[in-house]
Amino acid sequence: MHYLVYISAAAYLMDDEDLKEILEVSRSNNTGLNVTGLLLYHDGNFIQVLEGEKEVIKELYQKITIDNRHAYMFKMLEGTLEKRNFPDWSMGFKALTSAQFSELNGYRELDKEAISSMSSNTKDHPVITLVKSFVDVNVRD
Repeated sequence: MHYLVYISAAAYLMDDEDLKEILEVSRSNNTGLNVTGLLLYHDGNFIQVLEGEKEVIKELYQKITIDNRHAYMFKMLEGTLEKRNFPDWSMGFKALTSAQFSELNGYRELDKEAISSMSSNTKDHPVITLVKSFVDVNVRD
């Protein structure tokens, strides 16, 4: 199992419709590719964890790098996993107001307490540390 973590700045601030489109398209694509992970967005910043077969993840990342919704991207980590950290493809969003998001399969409210209590299959895995750091910096109680 391979993983890749990147951070990016959005080319523009995303609204509810932009985020809904990302959720629906990504969920469909990733299910077909057997890719799992987590995407967090807050105030124009993304952090994404992708998990799956090495070649699939590399091809998916290359596709993401040419997506014009990103103004800047930086690959933070890449490596192998014994077991997925995020067995369900999900995306976290901060401060969405549309009630319909809560009904979409794969939606997760960005909950600082829940993210902080996440545990990895490997003690202090760098992926979990990065996700927790993103939430600590971006989400205020």
